[in-house]
Amino acid sequence: MTIIQFGRPMCGACQEAYTNILEVSKYCAFRYYEMVDIPRTLKQVSDAAEGDWYDVHVAPVVIIEKNGEEVKRWDGVAPSVEALKALC
Repeated sequence: MTIIQFGRPMCGACQEAYTNILEVSKYCAFRYYEMVDIPRTLKQVSDAAEGDWYDVHVAPVVIIEKNGEEVKRWDGVAPSVEALKALC
């Protein structure tokens, strides 16, 4: 399983999601993408392309994938540690 998070700096729900994910990251792989406004660095452009691929429009977005398929998704809210543990 892989947990993917899209978040923004200074976003309370994004920080909560990140903290919760770190608690279960020993059970799942974890990728984080930062959502920022223009101007963007090269890495941020790459992160924005990932955001387009995953159809991200709000922050935070947390996606759990298994074998490349989306299993669960949270848009605009931080998943609880319990919800993440249940899927990892």
